[in-house]
Amino acid sequence: MNGIKYLLDTNALISFLQGNPKLRELTSRTSLGISIISVLEFLSFTGIKEPDKKLLLDFISKIDVTELASDNLQLLDIITDIRANFKVKLPDAIIAGTAIYKNAVLITNDKDFVKISMLKIRDFN
Repeated sequence: MNGIKYLLDTNALISFLQGNPKLRELTSRTSLGISIISVLEFLSFTGIKEPDKKLLLDFISKIDVTELASDNLQLLDIITDIRANFKVKLPDAIIAGTAIYKNAVLITNDKDFVKISMLKIRDFN
């Protein structure tokens, strides 16, 4: 595990890449990470343009992107526990599990994460 402080949910990632000043200030002096799920969600948006893809790919080359791997049993256990106990969608369980695994604060405006008691959350409104 590394020392990222914040993990961006997909909505925070989009807002960050759009230049949200509050989010940029919050994250300006710390290390960031995202889950591979956020990359997949971003790249699968209908109508995504090449400049947006390039912006994302440039950004993820500079931050920690947590992959899913079958040999990372600790992360997989966290994700499956969240999915089973909090009844959230699998992508949300993966993002929340990644934040917990990385001991990072999840930056999100998605209120569905609030029910995951062991997750540290910060909104960016």
